[in-house]
Amino acid sequence: MTENALVVKELTKAYGNTRAVDRISFSIKRGTVFCLVGPNGAGKTTTMEIIEGLKKPDSGEIRLFDLQLPDELARARHLMGVQLQTTSLFDRLRVGEIVNLFRSFYSHTLPTEQVLETVSLQSKKEQMVAELSGGQQQRVAIALALLNDPEILFLDEPTAGLDPQARREVWKLVDSLKQRGKTIFLTTHYMDEAEKLSDEVAIIDRGRIIAHDTPRSLVSKLNKANVVEFSTEETVSEETLSRLNAVTAINIVGKKVVLYTSDVKDCMVELLAISRERGIGLRDMQFRSPSLEDVFIELTGEMLRE
Repeated sequence: MTENALVVKELTKAYGNTRAVDRISFSIKRGTVFCLVGPNGAGKTTTMEIIEGLKKPDSGEIRLFDLQLPDELARARHLMGVQLQTTSLFDRLRVGEIVNLFRSFYSHTLPTEQVLETVSLQSKKEQMVAELSGGQQQRVAIALALLNDPEILFLDEPTAGLDPQARREVWKLVDSLKQRGKTIFLTTHYMDEAEKLSDEVAIIDRGRIIAHDTPRSLVSKLNKANVVEFSTEETVSEETLSRLNAVTAINIVGKKVVLYTSDVKDCMVELLAISRERGIGLRDMQFRSPSLEDVFIELTGEMLRE
């Protein structure tokens, strides 16, 4: 039995002169949650759809467990569960009916009751899909991906567009699936989601993987203790803020300023002095620990694009 559930080497996919996926390589260990994270248009969905067999790569190697893709895709699909970025459900079917409909597509499936229990929708079995909340509909989509009891689950932006409570319900579900030994490959453009759920995370931007490690390791490599983040009413230059002795690094994107400091108190005293002297308005100020978002800013010089 191989240690890795998935191994991808030098995967490439181009559309005209644009490389949506640019020679990326990564692997996913069995029984772990791997997150491919980056802004919309970075290549996340294209990568996942190539592995699922929905798109053909231009070049590269893909190995799912002991199977070579796409050559052995028919066999590999029995091991996969897939939740697409956009899932069109039948609004006028009851939850139990849509699960039973999809069960009829497989030769081997889990019982309807078991799958609904896994996604905490037993009480919604007789309810119309159209009457469900956005978070509940997303859990139905994940339930359909679980019907064939897959070894690896592909979740493409599973919380996109959901409210905070619904997002956390999906997070709990992902964690429970991991506890059951499932391997989960998840894409997201929410850095906090990647940080919360992932055993390993790869950051992708413009088709290339620019960082890959555990979330804690990626953040620790920044070697930055505290973050002061705020917006200004006008654009402020890095030269203006370079007078802040307590600040070890500065990132400015438009009117958004991120300061890294080992001493928040001294940083604020100096920052307020400059604000008064230069007439700089400070808005939406927050203090926090470094995060994956800061890793992305450090690597690209940009805030994460929605």
